[in-house]
Amino acid sequence: MYTGRYWVHLNMHHIPFSAPSVIVFNQRELMILNMIAEGLTNKEIGEKVFSSKRTVDSIRISMLRKSKSRNTAALIACSFRLGILT
Repeated sequence: MYTGRYWVHLNMHHIPFSAPSVIVFNQRELMILNMIAEGLTNKEIGEKVFSSKRTVDSIRISMLRKSKSRNTAALIACSFRLGILT
């Protein structure tokens, strides 16, 4: 941080992609992944799939582990890169 602003060096734009080349998600995971990509909250997804918010969160965490993603944004980015989401 420099005088109240964040600066990023231009050479730091490349972040290595370390996710697996193939990820197998089941139908329920794919359905929830699409809803996450649409911007729905865990509570909203739970209401649509007749599950609790905690169940949806557990499924999301499972997908994070399978994809070796650090967070949900990385999960979505990985899914687009691999063609799971279009």
